[in-house]
Parts: sequence; structure tokens; C-alpha cells
Amino acid sequence: MLVKLGEAIAAIQIVKVYNRQQYEHGIFHAINRKLLKQQFRIAKADAATSPILETLGMIAGSIGLIFGAQWVLGGTMQWPDFCALLFCLGGAAESVRRTSGVWNRIQQAGAAAERVYFVIDQCPEVERPGAFELAPLKNKIEFSNIVFTYPGSETPVLKGINLSIQAGHNVAIVGPNGSGKTTLANLIPRFHDPDSGRVLIDGKDIRDATLFSLRSQIGMVTQNVVTFNDTIAANIAYGRPGVTT
Repeated sequence: MLVKLGEAIAAIQIVKVYNRQQYEHGIFHAINRKLLKQQFRIAKADAATSPILETLGMIAGSIGLIFGAQWVLGGTMQWPDFCALLFCLGGAAESVRRTSGVWNRIQQAGAAAERVYFVIDQCPEVERPGAFELAPLKNKIEFSNIVFTYPGSETPVLKGINLSIQAGHNVAIVGPNGSGKTTLANLIPRFHDPDSGRVLIDGKDIRDATLFSLRSQIGMVTQNVVTFNDTIAANIAYGRPGVTT
């Protein structure tokens, strides 16, 4: 389950740009249900084995008690000493067992809490009330007076960007690392929204459009190769489910 979740998070841009959130949610839900059934089976096995282990422990204690009684009767050990030893060993074993269990649970809960809080702290994607279905691009994409700064930074990555790209044209944006090329491209599918300025498609602000209709028009090839744990055909047709050759 965690492998699939990590895979989807690592490729979150691809998932978003091809509007495959519901698809990934369905896969994760199916895996989660399967895991839940496995956990139930484990719980049943644990419930069945715990009494057996407790019984074996009682038998082992009884055997120790019998031998100890023989030692006491034979004069090898004094009865108070034997009782004190059994009491101390039993108390120490139980304390160690409980402490170990509590520590393991704390570690598991701490690691899970960090991941949960990281996700909770992320800003959700939102659509404006009354968002419209964006028609297919006909004329141009415009960047108008774009200013963008990443959270936690004081220096804008993009400042005063104005750019117009005509439909059907190929445009290459070049520059050194960290100059904002990827950031500029990520504004189109709304992976980020600018601090000020607008991104327009055929004169319409993309923030007023539904995310699904916007991203349905976008294809993306990322800098890093992204593959899912699926067939070659499923990876090739990830953005077009059901496509045939």
C-alpha cells in the first residue's frame, strides 16, 4: 500500500496533469481493502496464538516451580529466596515486554504522524465558485505581469513576466538552472498560482476554469522519467485510458 501511495505522490504532477486522481484513488482504495483483510487475518491469528503462548508460559513457570520446590526440599535453596527470585524474574519479564511494545508503537505512531501532518499542511487545490469548462485552445496562451515566489522564500522566482504564445507554435524557454523555466511552465496546469498577474488562454483567466477542463488539454514530459508499476501499454496510455492502437 505504501509503495503505491509513494509512487503516486512521487509522480503527482503526472497524476494531476492527466486528471487521474480518481483512478489512483480507486487503486489505492482496492489495495487498502486488501490490506485490511490481511490485517484482520493477522489479528485473528494473534488472538488464537496469544492464549496458547500464555498457556505455554504458565506450563514453563509450573515446571520451574516444581524444580524449585525440589531444590528447596533438598536444602539447595531457601524457600524465601526462591519465591523472591521467581517474583523478581516474573516482574522484570513483564515490564520489559510491555515497555518494548509501547516503544515500538510510539515509533510507528511518530513516523506516521510526520507523514500525515506533512500532507495536512499542504494547501489544497481549489476552484473558484462557478468555474467554467475551458474550451480547447484556439488563439494563444498569455502570461501577463506574472510574479511568483515560492513559500518560505523572499526572492521572487518570476517577476514581471509577459509572454504570448500563439496556438500551433513551438516555443523553447531557455536559461540557466534556477531561472524559473519549470516554474513558468508549471503555472499553465496550475501546479502553482502566481502571486500577482494572470495566465490567460484565449483571453480567459485559467483560475476561473475547472481544473479538469484545463488539464485535459495539456500533455507533459517531465525532466525525470516517471513510470508506474503497471504494464508498458498502461504507462504509454496513462493520459488516455482505453485508447487502442
